[in-house]
Amino acid sequence: MTVFRDQNKLTLVSPIRLSEDGLAALDGLGQVTNIVKLGGYHLGAQNGLDHAFSWIATGRNFGCWRAQNPMPSTSAIAASCAAIEAFTRTAATKVDQVRMNVVSPIFVKERMALFGLPTESGLSAADTARSYLAAVNGAMHSQVLATPDYA
Repeated sequence: MTVFRDQNKLTLVSPIRLSEDGLAALDGLGQVTNIVKLGGYHLGAQNGLDHAFSWIATGRNFGCWRAQNPMPSTSAIAASCAAIEAFTRTAATKVDQVRMNVVSPIFVKERMALFGLPTESGLSAADTARSYLAAVNGAMHSQVLATPDYA
């Protein structure tokens, strides 16, 4: 696994499953804002996984939820998110040994509170995590997992 750090933002490349101590150490470095998984080899049984999976997390704090729920001044965000969703669905048709899904988050309440924003339109970090767990543990393939659906 490679970790890139930009101030408090972390990008994980080819992440691995970490122990509780490893997760705590990662938390001490900053907030994970991007995850990049490369190659089916890193996702298979040879690396201790029961099944291969892959997901693309879109949207950072704002969420690619806007691709399905547009609002004024979000056309560039919605277009890029729709492209990621289309890429994932198309790539998934060519790959059977790796499940490919997109997790499409909305604002996380705890993050909104840090910025002094009203939190009623957000979703808790725990509820957001459920969609990531579904992407890893579920059997779905070629799906867009909207975080509000897993709350």
